[in-house]
Amino acid sequence: MTPEFADHPQRLALALQCQARVLSRPRLAEAATALATELATGLGARAVHIALHDGGRSHLVGSAHGDPDARFDTAEAALGAAIDEAVDQGCAVCFPADPACIEVSRAHAVLSQAHAAWVLTVPMAEGDALVGALLIERDLDAPLSAEAIALVEHVGALAAPVLTRLAADAAPLHRRLAPARRGARGPLMASTRAAAVALLVVLAAALWIPLRRRLRSELAQHDNAFSAALALAERGQFVVERARADEARARIALIDHQLERGLIRAPMAAVVLTGDLDQSQGAPVERGEVLLVLAPRARYRLMIEVDARDVRQLAPGASGQVALAALPGTPVDFRVTRIMPVTTEHNGRHYVEAEARLDAPPDLLQPGMRGYARIDAGRAPLATQLSARVRQWLRLKTWAWFGL
Repeated sequence: MTPEFADHPQRLALALQCQARVLSRPRLAEAATALATELATGLGARAVHIALHDGGRSHLVGSAHGDPDARFDTAEAALGAAIDEAVDQGCAVCFPADPACIEVSRAHAVLSQAHAAWVLTVPMAEGDALVGALLIERDLDAPLSAEAIALVEHVGALAAPVLTRLAADAAPLHRRLAPARRGARGPLMASTRAAAVALLVVLAAALWIPLRRRLRSELAQHDNAFSAALALAERGQFVVERARADEARARIALIDHQLERGLIRAPMAAVVLTGDLDQSQGAPVERGEVLLVLAPRARYRLMIEVDARDVRQLAPGASGQVALAALPGTPVDFRVTRIMPVTTEHNGRHYVEAEARLDAPPDLLQPGMRGYARIDAGRAPLATQLSARVRQWLRLKTWAWFGL
């Protein structure tokens, strides 16, 4: 295969061979070396180097030499400078080049003089981000044609996603966990800030906007049929198409109203209690489904589970203290505001929930904390308090056995 690639099937065959070499290797170094070897052979290059850009600098991940007698130091500074020069400009850079070219090529000139070679560097991109580059060296009197340079750009675009995935798989554990650690950083390590509620708007738009576009298309079809029926004086078809067009307009207006209701117009000082939308991306969502449960910050409610046998001693307005398991040395005062009218059974124990308000919530308080609460229910002799449970049990069994 010649490096001029005048034949389109030849260019396509080399691109497919390069992609096959990359996909057939399970490790980054093997995949990069196989790609460099295939390019060096197919392009008749003296050397091919592949680098990935990370942390503001490029590092080589694979190299190959078309001349077995060639010995180049792949760690030299000139090689890295040439790769960084092309990545920083975001375009292909070669030297020697046409004098009309406006790309900066000082680092390429240094490398070309050091190796006595024609040098080409093509950046590799994944999406909108530049992730690396391909550097090719050929004889000074044998530069690549424009078609061959375009082929190298296509090969880089196909190989970039695979190489970046392999690089991510080969990264140390602490680097792979860095995105999750950054997402959990802050005073709310166990919950997401309420700014994530903006994802609700994204989900709503993803649900309703495609439907709105479809209805717009249907409306245009009905309007065209309506005009055709009017021109042909077909009264029956005219009435049907006008009714269908009115129905489509009404449905579009309803969707616009629902999208308007989904907009968040005010900031929300809250934390997310439940709901992990990262795990729900792409999943279908039904109307009325709960996506997130929010709790307002600095307005906490304290829910106290009181044994059903002690509920008669409770009354709204009673005061007490709660010691949280996470803050046992900082009791917090509270006041009972409401007693739930139902009894709940859990683990064989019946209890009544009492709602209370904290007088001065500490800064470290977080939703979901648990602890022990003491409620002031008045004074009684010690013997009365210790025998209360026994007397209640005797009364219950006496009534059950004898009806007394």
